[in-house]
Amino acid sequence: MKKCQKCNIEYNDNIMFCAECGSKLIAATVKCISCNADLSPGMKFCGSCGSSQEKNSKKSSAQQNSQGVNLGDKNVISGDIISGKEDYNIRGNATFVTNITSKDEQKSFVMCHVCHGRTEIINSFQCKVCGGDVCEEHFNIDALKCTECHNAELAEKKKKKETEKLAKEKLKKEEALQHLNNGKEFYVKKEYFQAIDNFTKAIDLGYENLAEAHKWRGLSYKNTSYYDKAIADFNKTIELDPKYEYEDTSYWRGYSYYNIKEYNKAIDDFKNVIELDPKNKDAYNHRGNSYFNMKDFNKAIDDFNKVIELDPKNQFAYDNRGNSYYNIKDYSNAIENFNKAIDIEPKDKFAYYWRGISYQDKKDYNKAILDFNKAIELDPKDKFAYFWRGMSYKNINDYNNAIYDFNKTIELNPKDKFAYYNRGLSYKNVKDYNKAILDFNKAIQLNPKYESAYYMRGFSYYKLDNYNKAILDFTKAIDLDCNEFTKAHFQRGFSYYKIDNYNKAILDFTKAIELDPKYKDAFHWRGISYQDKKDYNNAILDFNREIEFDPKDKFVYFWRGISYQYKKDYNNAILDFTKAIELDSKYEFAYFWRGMSYKNINDYNKAIEDFNKTIELDPKYKNAYYWCGFSYKNMKDYNKAILDFTKAIELDPKDEYAYYWRGFSYYYIDNYNEAILDFTKAINSDYNDLAKAYYKRGYSYYMLDNYNKAIFDFNKVIEINPKDEYAYYQRGHSFYLIDDYKKAILDFTKAINLGYNNLAKVYYMRGYSSYMLDDYKKAILDFTKAIELNYENLAKTYSLRGYSFYMLADYKKAVSDYTKTIDLGYNDLGYAYYMRGYSYYKLEDFRQSKIDLKKSVQLDEKRKTEINSLLSEMPKWFKF
Repeated sequence: MKKCQKCNIEYNDNIMFCAECGSKLIAATVKCISCNADLSPGMKFCGSCGSSQEKNSKKSSAQQNSQGVNLGDKNVISGDIISGKEDYNIRGNATFVTNITSKDEQKSFVMCHVCHGRTEIINSFQCKVCGGDVCEEHFNIDALKCTECHNAELAEKKKKKETEKLAKEKLKKEEALQHLNNGKEFYVKKEYFQAIDNFTKAIDLGYENLAEAHKWRGLSYKNTSYYDKAIADFNKTIELDPKYEYEDTSYWRGYSYYNIKEYNKAIDDFKNVIELDPKNKDAYNHRGNSYFNMKDFNKAIDDFNKVIELDPKNQFAYDNRGNSYYNIKDYSNAIENFNKAIDIEPKDKFAYYWRGISYQDKKDYNKAILDFNKAIELDPKDKFAYFWRGMSYKNINDYNNAIYDFNKTIELNPKDKFAYYNRGLSYKNVKDYNKAILDFNKAIQLNPKYESAYYMRGFSYYKLDNYNKAILDFTKAIDLDCNEFTKAHFQRGFSYYKIDNYNKAILDFTKAIELDPKYKDAFHWRGISYQDKKDYNNAILDFNREIEFDPKDKFVYFWRGISYQYKKDYNNAILDFTKAIELDSKYEFAYFWRGMSYKNINDYNKAIEDFNKTIELDPKYKNAYYWCGFSYKNMKDYNKAILDFTKAIELDPKDEYAYYWRGFSYYYIDNYNEAILDFTKAINSDYNDLAKAYYKRGYSYYMLDNYNKAIFDFNKVIEINPKDEYAYYQRGHSFYLIDDYKKAILDFTKAINLGYNNLAKVYYMRGYSSYMLDDYKKAILDFTKAIELNYENLAKTYSLRGYSFYMLADYKKAVSDYTKTIDLGYNDLGYAYYMRGYSYYKLEDFRQSKIDLKKSVQLDEKRKTEINSLLSEMPKWFKF
């Protein structure tokens, strides 16, 4: 026997574990193998009969092995040892041995209460439920039960589970139905998201009519604009129950396809609906809208016709048919349909709006404005009506009202790029280019690829003379393939022209011409660009082409005339300016430039006639006065020249050229004070040829004997142009006149070295300066050079050289030079005879000396006393 130490329950020896607590059983007693007396475990001899217990010990070991033997570190509980090989079935932390075979073991048998078969006791088990002995085959080692008890228990559990399952399924169906009904209630109350939640639960719970549940959920998704999900449910509905395809499910699926812009699929569904119900106006209407959105407007019109046939008072069908006619540009029929819609419903905002659009496209902007007014009256927050009313105002050049409407559009929709763009256009058209640029900036910010906005912003920058930014914007517009592509090239070319980049300008004008071979303005400005590049031949070719396009365009003749003018082909220029005048007898510029051509061929009378005609046509044409004065100056009519230069100055008090040439004219009529005032004004205005202005002013000061100021101006000339020989000469002469002979000599020397054109004069003056410094040798050299060059006042030159020889005691040469002086008719012959007589005296040629001195006294009584004094030194017989 074995006993559970925990529960104190005894079991047969073949039982290994307690049925109550599962604890391992311990043998309670051991029987004597001889007398069957109870022995304590481990006793080797029986206390009653003294028999040896060796066999009992072996049996006990065998039983112990069958009921749980410690093999190594594991508790072996179940398994087989066959031919010395151990096989273990691990169960938790224990291993069970169910069979140990030993040759020496005594065998005992029991009957299995399940199969009634005999089995060895060491291979049998006891069911913990019924307590019967069971063979290994009919014992469930996992449950410690016989298979009969175990199977009965399993059957009971299975039955219980099936009962529970049926109950759950019933409950699930009831719950699914409840969710479906709840969903319908929420749907009716338009609480679609709650409806969707309930229909989803019904589907998840396996509602018996899944097609119905999917349909209701699809309708709910449709009403919340989740059209993709709606379509999925409608598809599932039809898949689960094809009959729904022929009910309203197809219609609503078509409606959903329409709203996700899958118009072909929408059309297919509406077609199915119409086949089943040829009078379903809603299906016709939505199929018409689908055709409309596919731009198949004629089919759309056919469907809207059918709607109107089925429902003649259907304002929406008239609206839709009107919109379809609008899109095929049949504006009259469109307006007729919108009229009909308005007759049916006078508050049909849509009809007023689209009738306004139709009037606008017919360019009947005033009627369009009236309709947009009505649309706005019906809906003061209709941003589109404000926008298109603004467009209509813009098209009739009422830019202030247009700006107001675009402001309103932007207020209602701050992200409307078109409103910013068109407000920008309106600002541009009223020449408020800065505000226009701000709007184009915003339009570009909202759409970085808005090519028209780049183009118009570029145009606005161009108008503000910001040509570099204009070029960047025109380039961007071109890169984005602007719809004004040709104009963008033209305008970019124009901008390049404005920054004097004529080569790039020509490339753009050429591209514009390639895109539009009749682009007259492109030929014109390419011609102007060639002209400014001084490529006058190509310019003339472009103007010729322009004349082919329009032989009566006075401007092209004018500009071709300008090219001829710059080519110095003045006769052809005159012909073109004359042609321009024939085309427009009041074309003042043509008169002016013809006058310039006449001036350039020195026909000053005709030039003055044309300049006067220009002045007659435009009394404020300053350049006409200027060049008329210039022509009078060239004719040496300085007084008239002064009058015209004065008028030019009145019109432009900062015209330094007019001041200079008026000063020049005053200079030539010896009015040096006025000349100085004008030259000073030219100098202070940064006249482009300051050297000339300083020179003329210096010369005027010189002529007024104001030599220091003259020297200041000649210094300025030399500072500007260190090789101006005239300035050196005049400064030298000024130094001479203030007795600064050394500086005079330096300047005269510089003038000589620079090749002063009147070398005889400058040699004379340098000689005179040396003479005044008593440097007679240098004086003689320069006087000699002046004589060789045939200086205009030879008599005076010989006289001065004669005196220089005299001072160097070279009396013979002195006599020779004074003789030449007398022969040339020197204006002071008395002095010449006196000096020659004096020279003869030094040569002791008293006879000749007496003759000359006598002649001197005859010519100038004033010298009589001086000569008598000289004669007192001669022999007495030689006195007069």
